[in-house]
Amino acid sequence: MYKTKITESTIETLTIELLESLGYHYIYAPDISHDSANPERSSYQDVILLKRLSQGIRRLNSSLTYEIQEEASYELL
Repeated sequence: MYKTKITESTIETLTIELLESLGYHYIYAPDISHDSANPERSSYQDVILLKRLSQGIRRLNSSLTYEIQEEASYELL
């Protein structure tokens, strides 16, 4: 009997493709690491990309004051 082998790489690729089909943009992690040409984190310990979080909150809540948007960032963190 033939058994299909599912690997972590296969699951990762399928997940990336699914999210891209939903409109998300994939960025290879080393391309935005702290030691890259375009760093978006100060170390590998940074899980949340603060600049992207702030931009998303502003985009989704443009009718709210800056202070409330900042409070939302704080609460999420």
